[in-house]
Amino acid sequence: MSARPAGPSSRPRPARAVPYGDRVADPERSRPPVSTATVTRVVTRLLGTVEVLGVRELAGGSYCRTFRVELRGDAPVVVRFAPPESQLLASERHLMRTEVAGTPLLEPVLPVPRLLASDTSHTLVDRDVVVQSWLPGVPAAEALARSGDRDALVLWEQLGALLARVHAVGGSTYGRPGGPGSATWSQELGRRFALLGLDLERAGLPAAGVRRCVELVSWWTDRLDERPPRLLHGDLGPGNVLVAGPHRLDVVGVVDNDRVWWGDPPADWTWYLVERRRPAQQDAFWSGYGGRPAVDEAVLGLYTARSTAEAALEAHRLGLDDRLHQHLTELAEQVDRVA
Repeated sequence: MSARPAGPSSRPRPARAVPYGDRVADPERSRPPVSTATVTRVVTRLLGTVEVLGVRELAGGSYCRTFRVELRGDAPVVVRFAPPESQLLASERHLMRTEVAGTPLLEPVLPVPRLLASDTSHTLVDRDVVVQSWLPGVPAAEALARSGDRDALVLWEQLGALLARVHAVGGSTYGRPGGPGSATWSQELGRRFALLGLDLERAGLPAAGVRRCVELVSWWTDRLDERPPRLLHGDLGPGNVLVAGPHRLDVVGVVDNDRVWWGDPPADWTWYLVERRRPAQQDAFWSGYGGRPAVDEAVLGLYTARSTAEAALEAHRLGLDDRLHQHLTELAEQVDRVA
């Protein structure tokens, strides 16, 4: 999304606010801090007889609190804490539980971290937490900042190939792997639009366009429900990918896999992201994907409106007022075109 977590880096840095134009996005607004003592307690309780040597918070995230933990005589691990329940949007509830359920589905097709332990009881800490294996590598977003256009094209082609592998996985229902699920695609899409509308209303933002999309979904059940469920990553992009080095953009890891769901491939977030890249990068992506599939333009417009609503909510959460206004304007225009 607009400011999704960048994933763990091999060179951790302190978390800081992220500038955007003349505004400042403050990721701390919706994710209270986690102390070193809490991280240590969680790791020792979940992993058993381990000795923690050091804890460092990783920069780049705007949703979870993420830490690299050094262990005596063992490989380092990553510990991720979801926001407390009170801070979660209706459309983003229990994303970490989605990652726990979705990891076995992604492991055969993507280089994702191994899930070592998880806890959703809130007895150790007031939020969901997972412990994962540490993946070496450099965040692709950092590498791209030091690379040329040719390297960017190489990366986007790899992203296309990776997403094609994800979309090749078929399912039997729609929605998140760990639930809630829907029997039909129109039911799932309508449910997601309804939750986005609820989040927009609670934030004091215009929700009429999203409510209109709920109506459109109910009218288009025939054209929507002919689409079989495929695995969607929900957040595959440079911000959640690790590469071999600052000048070697070979993808070696995909992190923050908490938005996995079953649905129609053009509804995947990456599709929305690619359409906003330069033409050469789009061509590279679709080359890796195996070609750009033909899509009903009205249906694609509906999917685009959903992604834009998600982007607007993220901009609001991060305090990106200029970007929020841009997304809300785009959303209104997209709904007008589809309707």
